[in-house]
Amino acid sequence: MATGNIVRVINTLEFDTDGCASLDIIHIAGNVYLIAYRGGVGPDGILKTVTIESDGSIGSVIATRIFEATWGYMPSLAHISGDVYIVGYRGPGNDGWLKTFTVDSSGNIGAVFNSKEIDPVYGRNFRFYHLGGTVWLVVYQDASVGWLKTININSNGTFGADIGSQRYDFILGAFPALIHIAGDIFAIAYTGEDEDGWLKTWEIQSDGTIAAARTDEFEFSTTYGHWPQILHISGDVYAIAYQGPPSGVDGWGYIKTLTISSAGVIGGPVRIFQYTPQRARGVSAIIHIAEEVYTLVYTGPLDDGYIVTVTIHNDGQIDDPLVGKLEFDPDNAVTCEMVKIAVGIYAIAYSGVDDDGFLRTIEIVEFATPTVTTDPATEVT
Repeated sequence: MATGNIVRVINTLEFDTDGCASLDIIHIAGNVYLIAYRGGVGPDGILKTVTIESDGSIGSVIATRIFEATWGYMPSLAHISGDVYIVGYRGPGNDGWLKTFTVDSSGNIGAVFNSKEIDPVYGRNFRFYHLGGTVWLVVYQDASVGWLKTININSNGTFGADIGSQRYDFILGAFPALIHIAGDIFAIAYTGEDEDGWLKTWEIQSDGTIAAARTDEFEFSTTYGHWPQILHISGDVYAIAYQGPPSGVDGWGYIKTLTISSAGVIGGPVRIFQYTPQRARGVSAIIHIAEEVYTLVYTGPLDDGYIVTVTIHNDGQIDDPLVGKLEFDPDNAVTCEMVKIAVGIYAIAYSGVDDDGFLRTIEIVEFATPTVTTDPATEVT
């Protein structure tokens, strides 16, 4: 039986004492993880590898490399092939940039060896999806509107020709979250017009052809919907975690479940659950723990860091109250990102006290320990 009880903070590493903002973290191999972030000097774009063991202990920094010496805002990471990785970010002139580099299984970071200015005007909040072969889908926001673009990225990290592009929103397409539904159907949850929360489905073929218009759309929050994160629950059921009303930086935390068919048809909400009646900024990815228990991280009142666990049933119903809640940093924790390390072990990378970079591991009980009893009739003496 899954429990979701949040037990404790295990270990902490301050990985940058000069400043850290708008970061991303991904697993490389074994106990090696890669963090990309905007540094405090420059402000440079920085890549850093660290070790995190399966028991939650954190080692020292392995390697550091600057991927952008001028302007490296809001970096997002993805694995291309082998030792090749990509970072998308808002670079010099606020333009949208993609750069490829290598990270080996020991955490050694190679120099940037290829770059592409994907948007010569503005680009931020990148998301990547491998459609197949050398074809990649890139989703991002420019100064206001949201873009779907398909491009060729070879397995060696070189860029090929552009394929297609469409705007998924002509007014505002902020904080896009991307998920594959089925076949050629994808869904994008984002902050749209009037800062409301929007969900759209789109047909994008494996050869990079993007449909001229959406398949379906749904305004999942008609008042306010920032930092949406979307996750598949079961069958046609999906969950969106976001910062909702009241409007503004002190908006509260919500989870809404709804349906999306394999054809991209969006059904109305199954359940709306308010997981905190306080500020819930910068909601991180919602992560499945075990069975019907999920966890997410957010920045709460006074910019403190919180992690919660919640039961979301396969039919979309959500239990009240929360399973667990922990203030993992009582001083400061913004732009939080979380990854699962091992059974019951999770890591959170974030900008903490003095805007420095922190990595903290958390223990969450995934399954209850069964109680073993002895039948007196069969007990051997």
